[in-house]
Parts: sequence; C-alpha cells; structure tokens
Amino acid sequence: MEGGEGKGREGREGRGMGGDWIYGYNTMPLFVSLPVDPDVLIIDNCPPPEVPEDDIALRSTAPQDQEFATVIWTEPTARTGNPQRTSNRAPGDDFFIGSTYVLYEFENPANSATTECAFYVIVSRFADTEAPTVTCPSDLRVLGAFNVPTTEVTWDTVPPVDNVGVQDFRFIPASGSLFGIGVTTVNFNAVDAAGNEGKCEFTVTVVENNDINDPVIENCPTDFTFFTTSGQQRPQITWSLPTVFDDNQWTLMASMDPPVFLEVRPTPTR
Repeated sequence: MEGGEGKGREGREGRGMGGDWIYGYNTMPLFVSLPVDPDVLIIDNCPPPEVPEDDIALRSTAPQDQEFATVIWTEPTARTGNPQRTSNRAPGDDFFIGSTYVLYEFENPANSATTECAFYVIVSRFADTEAPTVTCPSDLRVLGAFNVPTTEVTWDTVPPVDNVGVQDFRFIPASGSLFGIGVTTVNFNAVDAAGNEGKCEFTVTVVENNDINDPVIENCPTDFTFFTTSGQQRPQITWSLPTVFDDNQWTLMASMDPPVFLEVRPTPTR
C-alpha cells in the first residue's frame, strides 16, 4: 500500500508494499490507497439494474399521442485502463413505451477481458391527470322585471383551458336562463378527454322590483316656430327626443315622431 507523508507526535516511519508509510499519533490526515490491478476495470456512472422510482433520467413519459420518448443519460466510463467501449444504445435515442435493455461493454486491452454495465430504460405512456382550468364570473345581482316572477340573466363566458384540450363545458343553469326572485347558484363544469373535471360556481341574485316611482322626463323640447323659405308647402321639421329615466323598462309615446312634414300655416295679418 502507499501512504502520504505526514508529521505526528511520536510517529514512526516504515516501508511496506508499494512505498513508505508513517504510523503513530498523527495530527494530520493520513491518506492510504490500495495498489490498482491493471487487469481489473473500474466502471463509473453505471446505473443499477433496477431503475429507482425517482430516477428522472432513465424513467421517462412519452409525449401525448406518441409511442416513444427521447431519453438522455450520463454514459458510464472506465476509471482505469484505456478500454474500448461499445453499446447497443446511446443517450438521445428514441425509446418505445415499455422497458428497453441497454448494454455497455468495456474490453480491457491488457487481457481482452470484457466488463459489462447493463441497465433498463423505462418509458411510460402519457397519462393526463391535470384538470381543466375554469374561470367563473363574479356574483351577479340584477333587478327583476316589474310584476314578473322570473328574469332572464346572461353573462360572458371565459373558455376553459386544458393541457390536452377541453371536451365539454357548460353552465348549469345556462346563460340566458330565467331566474326567479332570490339567490341561485350557477355551476360551471369542464371535462377533458381523460375525464378530469374542473369546476367553479357563482351566484345570481334577482331582486324583486317594487316600482313606485314615476318615470322622469328630461330635455323635453319647448314650443318653437319654424320659418320656411318662399314657396315651401311641406317643409321637413325635426327635433331632439326627450330623455326618460325609470326603474323599469319604459315606452315613450308621442303623437308624432321626428322628422315630420307639416303643412305651412299662413301667418295671420291684421
């Protein structure tokens, strides 16, 4: 064996197989190495035959709609000698779903002996476990129609998102349904091809409409006189419509709506 030099209290020197060595009460680290047999190959980075569950290099998942995956790993190397390395597969190869046997062989030039490093690459089929992402509207509060038990309520839909695509989605009840007075819960469900479901909910509150206020009319035109040019018998006359405010739907009724064509009335003379 070989030893590195060191200083120690009451240390003694000696010579053994492979060189000098020191023993005694050392205060410094003592490094000892065994002689290396040139006929024996030492292989580094050789994975275990049974692939660990957490080995992300040798366990891979095929992409969606594919039967294979590209797998990359650190290749084994020989620490000793200068052997010739051969293998049946290489990092970056495509591997089909299942287990594939990978074999590295190292031929020792000193004695033509072969040392093997063998392991498996495991590729699993894609399995979708991610639920669709759904977005619900904020809770809605609407004023019901006057003297009507139900009110039609609509809202905007944000399409759900999924990693493989949404197969079906719907609101229950649907947008545009009739809602009664009070609070109703609306469920939004989305399902992808793997059966994963995403869902959310919101409420629609319809407030009873007890209309006790008269409509308010603003910007009502005042009386005006329209002067025609000479020879006009039926001039076109128009005006701005008034503005109406009310708690409910309203109907503006007028004896005539602009524009109108009116007969010219002569101005009386005295």
